[in-house]
Amino acid sequence: MNVPSPGGLHMASIYRLPTETMRSILLYSYKEHGLSRWNLACIDSRTRRIVVSTPLFWTSISVDYRDYKGQDFESLLELLRTQLRRCGPVVPLSVAWLTSTTERHMARLLQLFIDNNAPLNRWKRLIVKANGIFPTAMLNQERLGEFTRLERLVIAGSYPHFFFHHLEKTQNLENLKELTVHSELVPYDELSMALPRVMSAIKKLEIKTRSTFSLGIEPNIFALKCDKLEKHCRFPHLQELTVNTCSIQLKPASIPLVTHLDVRDERP
Repeated sequence: MNVPSPGGLHMASIYRLPTETMRSILLYSYKEHGLSRWNLACIDSRTRRIVVSTPLFWTSISVDYRDYKGQDFESLLELLRTQLRRCGPVVPLSVAWLTSTTERHMARLLQLFIDNNAPLNRWKRLIVKANGIFPTAMLNQERLGEFTRLERLVIAGSYPHFFFHHLEKTQNLENLKELTVHSELVPYDELSMALPRVMSAIKKLEIKTRSTFSLGIEPNIFALKCDKLEKHCRFPHLQELTVNTCSIQLKPASIPLVTHLDVRDERP
């Protein structure tokens, strides 16, 4: 790459690229190679303008209050406010809500999403690890919306009761396809009872904890991926089954429709 001369006679090739081409390169670096959007915005004034003005750089929102204490909560709010403004009012969002906090702080965080045109109906992916607090002021807040655009839900902690409440309140869950559960604190059978409408909507289920499936699984689920399978149960509707550790002998009668079977480790 040539270094620009003081007189600008030999401009570096990258500076001659059209803006849309430059935007595509930066987005590729961000999505495929995991480069920080904040770092990309600091390369020079041109890349900063491109990154700051392109909503696709800002649609992944992390609400993580675990490292913020006391007055630092205001710093978290300001960081989130900046991201929500830059992601614009239209593009779907991926939200990682990884926080245990007070009712007042929870309400302020949710209000921030509302004030910046990012209610629940813009969330297409949700990773949630939160406590069971119900911010009372938000339970009937109509502007918060419903999870009508949600495509994938990841539960990474104990019951996030507020989000469970709004998931079950959502009238239309037709976009919801995948559910992943990481937590031992949310067994599958209890999850089915806590989120019946969600469980009747999903198509793919991934359980990264020990599971017994004593009640079977919902007939709408055609793909199951689980960490351990230790108890005999029938999966009459499954088409795809992936098991990391299998302690039982799988019989054709138990999985009559399975066309894709992957068992990583068998331990009789």
